[in-house]
Amino acid sequence: MKIFQVLLLAACAILLILAVVFHRKVFEMIFKIKDSLSDFLLSLKYGNFTEREETVCNIYLNYHYPVYSPYSSRCHNCNATVSSQDSPRCPVCGIYICMTCGECHPDCFDRDKKIAIAEKETLAILKGKKKKAMENRIEAVRPRANDKLYYCEPLEKRE
Repeated sequence: MKIFQVLLLAACAILLILAVVFHRKVFEMIFKIKDSLSDFLLSLKYGNFTEREETVCNIYLNYHYPVYSPYSSRCHNCNATVSSQDSPRCPVCGIYICMTCGECHPDCFDRDKKIAIAEKETLAILKGKKKKAMENRIEAVRPRANDKLYYCEPLEKRE
């Protein structure tokens, strides 16, 4: 019996040490599981989002509740340095926008138009059958969103 208690205590100690060392990853994993589970339960109750609604939802959430993480790279267009500390993120493709040439992803066009469409369609979702599912997604993302806002217009308009 003593050996079993010692092994149990050792296993608990190891788990506690791992939780302290990897606590950020653990919390991220818990948030992902919680979000996935709530999305699944809501999909059972209200139906699944169509692919179009999913895209619109992601554009809307990226625009209103962006989540930033440290990032540094080179622009695909002009090879300038693109950093998450200076550059805004495109709400459509999620790539950081180059402050030199205004490009994000080479296949991302008409950001402003896509955002306007996403706003309009999101309002339609919020008035429809899937209102609770959309509200749940917004509430799940809101606490983790950063306060840093960004522009979504071409650089020529900004000057």
